Amino acid sequence: MTQSTQPTVQLAPNLHRAGLGTAFSDAGCAAPNTVIWVTRKPRCCRYAAAFELSHERSIMLTLCGFAGSNYYNKVKFALLEKGAPFEEELTWVGQTDPAASPLGKVPYLQTEHGPLCESAVMLEYIEQRYPQNPLLPADPFAAAKVRELALFLDLHLELVVRNLYPEAFFGGKISDATKEKTAAQLEKNIAAFAQLAQFAPFVAGETLTVADCAAVTHLPLVSGATKLIYGKDFLAHLPVRDYIKMMNERPTMQQVNADRKANTELMLARMKAR
Repeated sequence: MTQSTQPTVQLAPNLHRAGLGTAFSDAGCAAPNTVIWVTRKPRCCRYAAAFELSHERSIMLTLCGFAGSNYYNKVKFALLEKGAPFEEELTWVGQTDPAASPLGKVPYLQTEHGPLCESAVMLEYIEQRYPQNPLLPADPFAAAKVRELALFLDLHLELVVRNLYPEAFFGGKISDATKEKTAAQLEKNIAAFAQLAQFAPFVAGETLTVADCAAVTHLPLVSGATKLIYGKDFLAHLPVRDYIKMMNERPTMQQVNADRKANTELMLARMKAR
């Protein structure tokens, strides 16, 4: 789920100063690159052949998009935590497969049965297709509460704060009216989020869940964008900083962050070359 807004590069270094990926993307047309992941193996085994897996695990998924996108990383983090074998295909907005992503958004997921778009749906498929290392509780109500929190993060935090991204990260300008409206909506929504989130130590409770896949990729954007636009972090009163620090200690998240930073450099280089 990314926007196809064409960013400028004037203030793009804010991406690095804030240590953030971004939901924004550009519409370039570089040839896709593919990386094969056989998860739960050292990084040097990244390109291990599929025949090393059992027949069941040898059916590969292909995650299409780019690692600068928080929604891409939401799905990638889940795949890595699940230990599911998958490929990554570098796909910029503007070069997506219309049959796989009718709105031209990334990420989308190619499966042996066909494509899937929308990150929440991808997480549901991954959870059912690869039941090991579950990211949803077995209890139906507990699982519904996790889904509730994950959807809340998508719709009521990230979707709102992205109104600030053009000025916060890409050197554009947004109106004072947009800033005022977004601030009021964020304050209301963050207060509601505080009632749902547990941070005990994970965002939905004692175990890692799909809600963390959303939280660890969205919350840094909320903190970074509000600090850059309003001069204060709207999440500062919540234990978000400690939570992100804990999550960044996970090897899977370290890999996501490393790839995000490398992809952001590539994205900026492509923008400057245009």
